[in-house]
Amino acid sequence: MIAIDAVKRTIVLVKKFGPYLCVPVFLMIAYSYTSSAYSKYRVTTKIALRDANIETAPGDIRSKYLVRRALDQLPFQASYYDINSPREEVFGSALPVRMVFDHPRYSDGEVWLNLDVTGKNSFTLTHGDTLAYHQFNEPVHEWYGNFKVVHKPGTAYSKASYMVRLDDPAKLNDQYYNSLRVETIGDDGVIVSIVSGNAQKGIDFLNKLVQLYGSSMHSKFHHASARIAGVNAPGAVTILEKPENNVESVGIGSFWVYLMALLVGLAIPVGWSLWNDRRTNALSAKLLSISKMIRLSPRPAAARQLGVKVARYRRLLFREA
Repeated sequence: MIAIDAVKRTIVLVKKFGPYLCVPVFLMIAYSYTSSAYSKYRVTTKIALRDANIETAPGDIRSKYLVRRALDQLPFQASYYDINSPREEVFGSALPVRMVFDHPRYSDGEVWLNLDVTGKNSFTLTHGDTLAYHQFNEPVHEWYGNFKVVHKPGTAYSKASYMVRLDDPAKLNDQYYNSLRVETIGDDGVIVSIVSGNAQKGIDFLNKLVQLYGSSMHSKFHHASARIAGVNAPGAVTILEKPENNVESVGIGSFWVYLMALLVGLAIPVGWSLWNDRRTNALSAKLLSISKMIRLSPRPAAARQLGVKVARYRRLLFREA
């Protein structure tokens, strides 16, 4: 009996307060999203062109050939994430160690590794259940590439662990090409922007892309002194707004994610309560309407015919009497 009463009480409590469990559930979903979602940044640069067809410039800049050339000349083959905070990509001067490939990595497929700095001159690479010990600056030959791991000069030894993603080159090219946006403004202005998982990567990519585009214009128009220049400097391409000065975060911030989760979690029990009240009121109104119909509706035809027959028999009986 005690167990049955406990079950009944639990059912009553769940029916009464169960919808409010949506609040912690949605907050947990928000936490999971903010903990696993990678950060994104939009980097933008503005350039001015001289002696170039402004109508064809967007297509020339946003070309798969130029994007591939830029990526081949940048150290983007590997992406590094701190194992303690995997949402943020570590790149550039913030990274004490990095993998240097003999040539651009052309092998297909994405590969995940763990790189652990274990000593002043040593590190380990883990892929799946395979652990390999190596020294800094020594050649490493693996099925996923030939490279060496170098330590940033002047950096004191500190133990560190990184998750390393070796990108599929074709996928990487498509990712940067699809994220690249080019639009014209005025008679000679062009705005170029890219969305990247690391702000410095986006800056380096746009600088390299504009440099390569300026070089191609130099070859096309035979500018002997053409070069990438600063504002008001001569050249085929003039940078009006540097990419490092135009960086913004993309996506919804953590505060807004949690706020939306809280509001949705509260809206469900409130909506559930209103729906139950409306359903109860509708049922009560329906039952009241049925009862009125029963009271006000005429008697069935069979009952009326029976009443007529009874009345006739009563009149006949009274006449005979």
